Amino acid sequence: LLETRVGYSTFDNQYNGIGVLGAGSVTSFQVAGRGSVPADASSVTLNVTVVNARGPGFLTLFPCGVDRPNAANLNYDIGSTIANLVTVKVGAGGQVCIYAHGATDVVVDEGGYFPAGAALVPLVPSRLLETRAGYPTVDALQAGIGVLPAGSVTEVQVTGRVGIPADATAVLLNVAVISAQAQGFATVFPCGTTLPLAANLNFLAGSTIPNAVVAKIGANGRVCVYTQSAIDLAVDASGWFPAVSDLTPLVPARLMDTRIGYPTFDGQFSSLDVRPAGSVTVLQVTGRSGLVPDTATAVALNVTVAEGQSPGFITVFPCDASLPTAANVNYDTNQIIPNAVITKLSPSGTVCIYSHTPTQIIVDANGYFIP
Repeated sequence: LLETRVGYSTFDNQYNGIGVLGAGSVTSFQVAGRGSVPADASSVTLNVTVVNARGPGFLTLFPCGVDRPNAANLNYDIGSTIANLVTVKVGAGGQVCIYAHGATDVVVDEGGYFPAGAALVPLVPSRLLETRAGYPTVDALQAGIGVLPAGSVTEVQVTGRVGIPADATAVLLNVAVISAQAQGFATVFPCGTTLPLAANLNFLAGSTIPNAVVAKIGANGRVCVYTQSAIDLAVDASGWFPAVSDLTPLVPARLMDTRIGYPTFDGQFSSLDVRPAGSVTVLQVTGRSGLVPDTATAVALNVTVAEGQSPGFITVFPCDASLPTAANVNYDTNQIIPNAVITKLSPSGTVCIYSHTPTQIIVDANGYFIP
């Protein structure tokens, strides 16, 4: 839908080659009425990639026509190429706005949309948790609580804030690890359940890295965040699902881990080893120990690249479709980097994963959709 780099095209040749987004700029682009997005769509799911950032900063996507919120979707350093999934409410004139804190090129791919009247209730992004002193949340709750210790579990109150009702079943979050003190990972899961074999963010010492999360809401209207290493953390809400909706949220479950000796929840698609350059891996999602039913049409995943042998990208797509001109995760050599993916399933309940260069791939399921 948008490509700022000169010489690269969008699918309809609109909003391409517009040049680097300047520091402090706000750029609007049309979403409704382009691609598969109808004119009355309530929200859209986008994969947003920062390319060759000219300076450190962050991006915030928000519906045009409202004030820029205190929230962020991507955090980046000089030279970064990093992606994140964003589900954003469609704003005035069918447009979405992008605030760029630091100058950067940006690529935006459409991943899907929620029609008018859909169960998803989109929000203007709102900060629910901020551990750093001096940084606010939307309602001053859970602000400035300090660095989260290694091995800790932090409860984030979701319901009863920014209009999220007590009977909401799931929430769309953007979770950012800030200034990690050591390498590790963070897992978001419903409070009141056992810590699952899954992860939402993987990070190195000093990292500041975000990821989108479709999170099932747990006991007392809360989601829990486990962190393996000491970190600061920011959590923003961008939407919620009511008790009756298309989405069935899951306690995160590992569907695939190509690394030798690492398990999955049912023992399938484990230890496949490095995915070759240019390869397509077919991953069965439905029909596995009752986790995702055959009637599901789409799935919410967390996809992590590890041990990439050279810079590249992976693309997740339904196996009955051709490989699209789009990417879900961009990575450098030996980088460990995740991204959330909401993808359509093929009629046989599979998704395909294209790997541009040799790499290990880890896939967790966070929920599924049945119309």
